[in-house]
Amino acid sequence: MKEINIENLKDMCYNNHELEEEYKYVLIMDMNEDNLSEYSKKDPLIKKYGEDLMKINSDKKFVALLSAEEDEKMLYKTRISLSYKSGIKDGIEQEKIETVKKFYELGIPLETIAKGTDLSVDKVKKILEE
Repeated sequence: MKEINIENLKDMCYNNHELEEEYKYVLIMDMNEDNLSEYSKKDPLIKKYGEDLMKINSDKKFVALLSAEEDEKMLYKTRISLSYKSGIKDGIEQEKIETVKKFYELGIPLETIAKGTDLSVDKVKKILEE
């Protein structure tokens, strides 16, 4: 796989008109709306691509399916939700640990602490050893 310096390719394309047509397809993949507008004035291939791209981008179903922004939003929401759930789980676990230690300091038997916190006696002992 070759790496391509897009800026050098742009210079070659638009300052040297001898560049082969297929290189323009590489350039098109890197263009944003402003670039398309600018270069479409100079190049009929890019103008056609820009028109087709604008038509596709106006199709809401297509955009919703393939939009990087939408994908990123969904991933962000998923990460937040998982973090929230993990935080709640960690908080509950920490509260149980603190409860075990407080009850032990009050002299409550290990079996009673285990029953009251829904932990095994072994888990209560492990918490107290830490």
